[in-house]
Amino acid sequence: MIAGPSIFVCDECVVLCNDILDDNEFSRLLEADEECGDRSYPAALAYLRGKSTNQLTRYVEARKNGAERCRLDLQQITRMLAMRDDEVLPETDALATPKFAFLKNMTKEGLLALQRFRLRFDPSLFTREQLTEIERVLRMVAATQAGTGNGR
Repeated sequence: MIAGPSIFVCDECVVLCNDILDDNEFSRLLEADEECGDRSYPAALAYLRGKSTNQLTRYVEARKNGAERCRLDLQQITRMLAMRDDEVLPETDALATPKFAFLKNMTKEGLLALQRFRLRFDPSLFTREQLTEIERVLRMVAATQAGTGNGR
């Protein structure tokens, strides 16, 4: 827990913030490696080698959960775009829940912009080559950690 004169931040929030910072750093390193044309991703791989098995597992699980949230969001945005203006939703419909209620008040242009934004983060849109490369990097990290005893 982080505490100050008028603020308290729980441990879970601290972990979440650290995960976000780690994710941003990893993404930056991946992009830098790609810009250099180095498909072995040396900077990103070095960064991952410094992580524990628990940190890597948490990272992979968070990405899976994020991908599932993106898919659900995209499904609901697509449904909202397909609805008629006068269509009424039953209370049990996912679009009627508080999580998606904000979509009802969005313009078509706003929905399309949100859809484009969400599509950028949908791992199901990776090419087979990109997925193969990601799997290869993860195998390299696992092998590196097994060889160095970095399973903390």
